[in-house]
Amino acid sequence: MPNKGNPKSSAVLAAEGITLLTRSASAINFMKFS
Repeated sequence: MPNKGNPKSSAVLAAEGITLLTRSASAINFMKFS
């Protein structure tokens, strides 16, 4: 992964990662309680 010191790109990647984690957690909880 090339890192040219672009903090905006890193922030976007972090936000996407958090969104994916939240979605998978929601899916797991949905499957667990359904």
